[in-house]
Amino acid sequence: MVALSNSPEAVGAKGPEPGLPPERNLLNLPSWLLYPVWLPQALKFLLVGILNTALDVALYLALTRWFGFFATRKVVAKAISYAVGIVNSFYWNKSWTFKVEAGPVGFGAFVAASLAAMAINAGVMYLSLKGLNLPEGLALVLATGTAFIWNFTISKCLIFGQVAGNPSGAFHTSRAPRRPSPDGTSRWIKEL
Repeated sequence: MVALSNSPEAVGAKGPEPGLPPERNLLNLPSWLLYPVWLPQALKFLLVGILNTALDVALYLALTRWFGFFATRKVVAKAISYAVGIVNSFYWNKSWTFKVEAGPVGFGAFVAASLAAMAINAGVMYLSLKGLNLPEGLALVLATGTAFIWNFTISKCLIFGQVAGNPSGAFHTSRAPRRPSPDGTSRWIKEL
């Protein structure tokens, strides 16, 4: 039976989860569902990804158009521009998206996850085009979306260690608690 109020009688002797105002949790839903910290983080992660893509393309074009050395070494230019995008992504995701401290081990894990995402992206694209015979546009969306979900999940849960109820992540040193503020609104609303 679903509890329709947040009274101790309705939710059991221990009462509602701490920090949740009764009027916002009538069905006794878990706090991660009521205050989905992952949603604004996913949006920020997406914005960082767009910035990285723009930086990657701009740097690639600058290297191959303005520096004669890279005009004939486009793969090297692409590797450099992609690497700069990874460094940029790590910086913005640790300091803005997830707001954690992450050292060299975290950076190494982030690079590994980014390279795995590149392989997943290419693999899903190949399977979509060759195995499922999907149109190129749909295959591109499916491949990019799959890689985004992989990257965000690995970054949030492993690299930056923000699993619900687990304040210690595998590859970072500290993080600020992500709880609702006393007035009942999520902290992320004030941070945007």
